Amino acid sequence: DKAALEKATGIAKQLKEKPNDQDLWNKLAKESSDDPGSKDSGGELGWVGKGQFVKEFEDAATPMQLGQVSDPVKSQFGYHIIQVEERRGPEASDAIQRWLGAGFTVADITAHTRHDMIREDLTKRRQEAAAASPVAQVHVAHILVSAPVPTGGDFTQFSAQLKKISDINAALDKGTDFAEVAKQFSEDSDTKDKGGDVGWIARGMFTDVGAENELFSLDPGTRSKQHNDRTQTVWYKVLEKNDARALDDDQKKKIKDNAYAYWLNQQKKAHDVTRLVPGLEFE
Repeated sequence: DKAALEKATGIAKQLKEKPNDQDLWNKLAKESSDDPGSKDSGGELGWVGKGQFVKEFEDAATPMQLGQVSDPVKSQFGYHIIQVEERRGPEASDAIQRWLGAGFTVADITAHTRHDMIREDLTKRRQEAAAASPVAQVHVAHILVSAPVPTGGDFTQFSAQLKKISDINAALDKGTDFAEVAKQFSEDSDTKDKGGDVGWIARGMFTDVGAENELFSLDPGTRSKQHNDRTQTVWYKVLEKNDARALDDDQKKKIKDNAYAYWLNQQKKAHDVTRLVPGLEFE
C-alpha cells in the first residue's frame, strides 16, 4: 500500500505540473492505470453523475475546481487521481418528467441514462481507436461448433455434440492439419471450406477478451486452447502476425459496433465474472 501511494503521488505531481498536457495524461494512463475501460483514452471517463462512483471518489471530485488535479484519493479499488474538466447542472427535461409520470423512479432513470451514456461514450472512443491505423493484427483460422446444451429430456444431440468436440480435440492433439480438421468439423459455413481462415483480426474485433488476449500472445503456427461460451466452442490458430497493419473499412466498423460489448467483457474478465455452460469446463 505504501508503494502504491508513493507511485500515485509521483504521478499526481507530474500531472499537477502539466495539468493540460493531454499527451502526458495518455502516457501515464496507458502505463499505470488499472482501469481497462479508460487507460487507452488518457483516463477519460466522459460525463458522470452522482452515484456512479464510490463515495471517496465523489467526495473528492465534487469540490474541485475545473482543471485542478487532485492528490491521490484512496478507495477500495486503489488510488485515483482526478481532474474535473467540465460541469453541467441537472436538467428536468420533458422526457424526464414523462418518465416520472409513467411510474419510473429517479434511480431507474439514472441507471438507464448511465447505460446510454456509457454506450455512447465507448462507441465514440472505439470510433477514434478505429481511425488509429496501422495497428497490431493477427491472421487467424478457427474451428467453430455449437456449444452442447442439453434440452428437455432428449440428450441425443447433446451427446453427439460432446463427441464432436472430443473428436476435434483428439484430431488436433494427434497433429492433424488444423485446416483439414476445420473442413471436416467446423460449423462456420463462411470459413470451413477455406480451412477456417477468418482473416486479419485487430483488438476490439472479438468480444471474447480472453480469446483475443491469447491470440495476440501466440506465435504464428500455434493454436489456442479450447474456448467455450454460452453458444459456441472455438479453437483458433494463428497463421501470421503483423505489428503495424492498416485497418480496412470492415474492420473499423466491426470495432465500432463491438465497442460496448467489448468493454463489458473487459469488465467481466477483470472481475472474474463467468457464465457457466452445462457440460463444459471453464478456465
